Amino acid sequence: MIYHLSMVLKTRIENLNPKEIKKLLLNVGSRIYQTRSELIYKGHIPLAGFILIKGAIDLMQGKKLVGSIAPGQLLGLNEALHHIPFKYQAIIESNSEVIILDQSTLKELSQEIAEIVAK
Repeated sequence: MIYHLSMVLKTRIENLNPKEIKKLLLNVGSRIYQTRSELIYKGHIPLAGFILIKGAIDLMQGKKLVGSIAPGQLLGLNEALHHIPFKYQAIIESNSEVIILDQSTLKELSQEIAEIVAK
């Protein structure tokens, strides 16, 4: 169930070439969340973007589920790059794995990702 989420940039990691994915994993690494956790607070300006590797991230507005992030999708890229408050609460499910993309990594990859999203 995905509604219009204008502030949530999502694209499939399959669109990134293997060299880009390997670069991300080697340079950034990944993190596994053992328990269900709040990944991004509503109204918070994220300092990083995320690529979900496995598991799920739910996008909540209050107690209402308004969308889900599936493995291979990006979350928070636009907000982190442009210092925009996140419109939803992002909850990562237990045993989910993400690549955390900090500001410098985001800036380095933003042009490449923008070209992919534009296709």
